[in-house]
Amino acid sequence: MQRIKRYRLVLLAVLSLCVIGAAAQPRGYGPPGDPLQSLYRDCKVSVAISDKKIEHPEALQWASDVRCISYLHGFLDGVSWTKPKSICAPDGTKISEVAKKYVQYVDKYPSQQRDNEQFGVLFGLGQAYPCSAEK
Repeated sequence: MQRIKRYRLVLLAVLSLCVIGAAAQPRGYGPPGDPLQSLYRDCKVSVAISDKKIEHPEALQWASDVRCISYLHGFLDGVSWTKPKSICAPDGTKISEVAKKYVQYVDKYPSQQRDNEQFGVLFGLGQAYPCSAEK
């Protein structure tokens, strides 16, 4: 019985954080239907945090960092199962470096901000981490 109460308390805490996080989400974060713009902004914040340009990140900046890193990590995990491989980041590549490569690509090709989020990430990381013919 004690264990069930503990689980309920943890569930209540997690749900409360979700509601608070949703309420704290800034309005007008990016144009409607433009997911790349929001990921790009999140990853710019993430890169600034990893480069120590933001010394004391606020809660929304940490949320941006987590969204960018989580998205890119999941994206790399997903494409790792594809054949033939389209992205071949070397073993040990830090996800913060992957975020930096993505931001650099979108900075170089601003038109990618109008495309689907997945294509911007796919093209940017494919260019940064190309695969050799034998992979």
